[in-house]
Amino acid sequence: MATKLTSLEICAGAGGQALGLEQAGFEHVALVEIDSHACATLRLNRPSWNVLHQDVRDFHASGFQGVDLLAGGVPCPPFSKAGHQRVPNPAAIQTSSRSSSTGLGRSLSLPSTHGAKESQRHLIAVLWVLQPSARQ
Repeated sequence: MATKLTSLEICAGAGGQALGLEQAGFEHVALVEIDSHACATLRLNRPSWNVLHQDVRDFHASGFQGVDLLAGGVPCPPFSKAGHQRVPNPAAIQTSSRSSSTGLGRSLSLPSTHGAKESQRHLIAVLWVLQPSARQ
């Protein structure tokens, strides 16, 4: 029997991405979400999932080293057409980069919206924050 890939999801919302990852064969080690209603939805639909109701900026990932995928449903309104490509949320990007630079996930999945794809400045900023050697 093949070993399941593991994932940790930050800004999990009500679980849309988590359901897709589950269907793709990932086993969730934890889902971190700040919204209490979204957490209640996650717990109702998947009682066996480890749902952590907390702000991702306060999340300590030390107990989750070695997961295969760090998935981030980080807020994308700043980059979406509906959000008019407002200034990005640096806290969400910094949290994702902090987690990835600690060796937390072997792979990183972040949203790809129209505005983010077209914003070279944003792309350069995200790549810079995700590159650990650039911050040392």
